[in-house]
Amino acid sequence: MTADRLAGFLLEDNPDADSERVLLLATLYIQSDEYKTIPVGLLAFTGKYSTDYPMLFAALSIVTIPMVAIYVIFHRQVINGITEGTLR
Repeated sequence: MTADRLAGFLLEDNPDADSERVLLLATLYIQSDEYKTIPVGLLAFTGKYSTDYPMLFAALSIVTIPMVAIYVIFHRQVINGITEGTLR
């Protein structure tokens, strides 16, 4: 990608490109493993010509299970908050 195309991609006002833009910026600016975001950390399991699918799916499970557990515990509060917000 040339510098002009990269600058255009980063500066364009396209809501569909926001997730790619965030991933690209996080990949470029965050060098320390301690501060990498989850999507950038999951990129470690993919290479140029291969992907370690068992390790990738294990990492996805480790990331997903706590979020699902938190939702299961607090689902009543989430639903009540959503319905109260829509009734105002």
